Amino acid sequence: MGEEATRVLEEQEVKLQEALAEAEKKKKAKKKGKEAEEEFDPAEFKYLPKELLQRMLKKRLQEDDCNAGAIFDNLTSQYWSDEKVAIELICDAVPEQKVEVVIFNFNKESLKD
Repeated sequence: MGEEATRVLEEQEVKLQEALAEAEKKKKAKKKGKEAEEEFDPAEFKYLPKELLQRMLKKRLQEDDCNAGAIFDNLTSQYWSDEKVAIELICDAVPEQKVEVVIFNFNKESLKD
């Protein structure tokens, strides 16, 4: 699955370069005319497909060191958009397991006192 992920990321990089080249062409055309420019987020080209992430997670959770459960800390990653996606991945990867989510938000201003 690691090789598959690498291949997907390489394909996404090619698509990103094509999109950047297209955006540059549109930017130059915009200078000549008054066309509206389409915005895109380059980070989206780094995301792995949900199905692949689920398979990777299922495989990891089958390892011996996860036989009593798993704790996921810091659900942010460059390979998915946000924490909500990560929680959905976990829930979809282990649908028959009990999943508990605990979120700690520390008030940084009170820590300064």
